Amino acid sequence: MKAIRTSEDFCNNYSEISELCHTTSKPVYITRDGNVDLVAISIDVYQRLSGRVVAVDEPCTDIDCIQH
Repeated sequence: MKAIRTSEDFCNNYSEISELCHTTSKPVYITRDGNVDLVAISIDVYQRLSGRVVAVDEPCTDIDCIQH
């Protein structure tokens, strides 16, 4: 079964959704106004699919969620 979450849920429950992506290695579909808008995947899955290793110079410390 596909994991589908709203954009509001994504903002409010980021840690839970991130853990779901990492533990299942499956995408989580994020909806906006009832339509799929984004797909969240773990960095490991992204690197495997893209064949690229992603390096981040500075780790993210905060995620700003914009309410639409």
